[in-house]
Amino acid sequence: MTDFKLSVFTIIRNGLQFDYPFLESFASAAPLADEWVINVGAGDDATEQVVSTFLEHERKRGIPSQIIRSDWQWSDPAKRKGGQILAHETNRALDACTGDWCLYLQADEVIHERDLPHLRSAMKAYLNNDDVEGLVFPYIHFYGNYGTIQQSRSSYRREVRAFKRSSQARSVGDAQSFRGPDSRKLRVALVSTPIYHYGWVRHPVAMREKTAFMDTLYHADSTLSAPASGDNYQYRRFWGLKTFMGTHPQVMHARIASKNWDWNWKQAPWIWSWKSDLKKVLSDGIEKTTGWRPFEYRAYRRVATFDARETKRAAVVVTTYNDTRSLSLCLESLLRQRDAHFDIFVADDGSTAATQVLLDAYRFQFQQRGSLLTHVWHEDQGYRKSVINNKVFSRINRAVHSVVVCIDGDTWVHPLFVADHLRQHTDPGPTLFMGRRIDLGLQLSRQLRPRLLSPMSPNFLWKLWKSVSAGETRHLHRNMRLSPRWLRRLLGRDRVSDILGSNFSISTELLRDINGYNEEFQSYWGEDGDLFVRARNRGACLKGSKAVAVQFHIDHPRREPTPEHQERYFQLLKTSDYVRCAQGMNHAPPHKIEILGRSSFEDQIHF
Repeated sequence: MTDFKLSVFTIIRNGLQFDYPFLESFASAAPLADEWVINVGAGDDATEQVVSTFLEHERKRGIPSQIIRSDWQWSDPAKRKGGQILAHETNRALDACTGDWCLYLQADEVIHERDLPHLRSAMKAYLNNDDVEGLVFPYIHFYGNYGTIQQSRSSYRREVRAFKRSSQARSVGDAQSFRGPDSRKLRVALVSTPIYHYGWVRHPVAMREKTAFMDTLYHADSTLSAPASGDNYQYRRFWGLKTFMGTHPQVMHARIASKNWDWNWKQAPWIWSWKSDLKKVLSDGIEKTTGWRPFEYRAYRRVATFDARETKRAAVVVTTYNDTRSLSLCLESLLRQRDAHFDIFVADDGSTAATQVLLDAYRFQFQQRGSLLTHVWHEDQGYRKSVINNKVFSRINRAVHSVVVCIDGDTWVHPLFVADHLRQHTDPGPTLFMGRRIDLGLQLSRQLRPRLLSPMSPNFLWKLWKSVSAGETRHLHRNMRLSPRWLRRLLGRDRVSDILGSNFSISTELLRDINGYNEEFQSYWGEDGDLFVRARNRGACLKGSKAVAVQFHIDHPRREPTPEHQERYFQLLKTSDYVRCAQGMNHAPPHKIEILGRSSFEDQIHF
């Protein structure tokens, strides 16, 4: 029995003719839906037949579903003014919903499968919270092709797409958003579940036809030769276009693979208007620096932010080999973390029984704070970090741990270390975050005791300053943790471009996609860089920063890098197609994830 009932509703007309990804949109929400209500306008194609087939499929799964057939009131000028007919038909579908929560997706809007647990958790968390009436979603707007996004004042960055039925919300304007009774702004919480908006990605011919159709909802009837909205269906290069570095929802993969037109925004002619674009440049500069979008129109009142860490739990992987003193300091620092949303996996590359004894002594302490400590060991056969880490990765349950944080057992970390890493993974898309460390001098490393493991304690700071003055400790500037992202950017601390194996985190989804570490590396150096190249080539969001996720490295004799590994790494940096190693955490080809999508209906529907 579920905690609440969720009604998914929408409207659609001529979806096939105008090449809307409406089946992909439906499929993305299907795992959440407890009820379907779809308003289908009488059109000129087989959209109604396709929708009926989809809803019949849902009924067989036990999901109540209904279709509302409507002529859409074309003859009423008042309804067509400003696209209000869209809000009217949306409200017709909304009125038929019976769920506790209502989720509205337009026919070109899709949710990524990895974000569904987060969205359901947010709905559950606010179900009985009278201060929150709905949820506002961030948007990823695609333009021209599936590899280009639009990020500027030209595109709205957030909209209300879910609300409680008890809020009495109504669709307003042209169905872009929702408001409460008497046009009151809904009280909403911001979630990190993005809406993937594909409204401006289709063949230019279909885009022209769709543009002409939309004109009839806002203006007098127009013809294809002279759309009332001009020639904005022609893709152009303008301020705010960027290359998309994330991953698309899986339900979109078949559509993307079948794309039958080409457009490269970097090769298109530049369109610039000093009157409007200069304002965008200035506004975007302020937003990039401070996170604040000046003069932003909002049809809602934001009262809360759903903390993504409540649904994100980290697997902290600690790599060790016969160094119980350093490992005990590392574990002590993890016991002092202010964020308890993590479990510990010790990747032991063949240590003696002393390490097992140490871990047994700490296991109960971590259990008391709600964290599990798991020891994964294999026989000592030399340097095999890649192998032992892959054994750990294979044990991590991605349904529980959405982020993997990798550290070395000869380091200790700031009390906000795990929280900082989790915070880097709240943006949409698979992410690789790369941190840095402070290299402590030999004398200070020898003096370390549990009581000193506080980066801001006067005793530690005094010893640290003496070590720096003696020329032993390096990279002191990394000890100053800076919370505001804009301040790190301003001071140039947000510009790490390569990976450090002792301090990085990676989304579990991405780790599985690239197949973990490459086990061909059987000697020191290179395995981390190899993983970095594959994550980069996979299109992951690469983040790197100093002054956050602060880590201290305990001094020890250094190994010499393997020369052939260094040469291999420099060659790999030049590649773009190396995304998955053969000898990784899974030596077999990746299994196919079955998610309800367009291909599920191809045998039933003739397009």
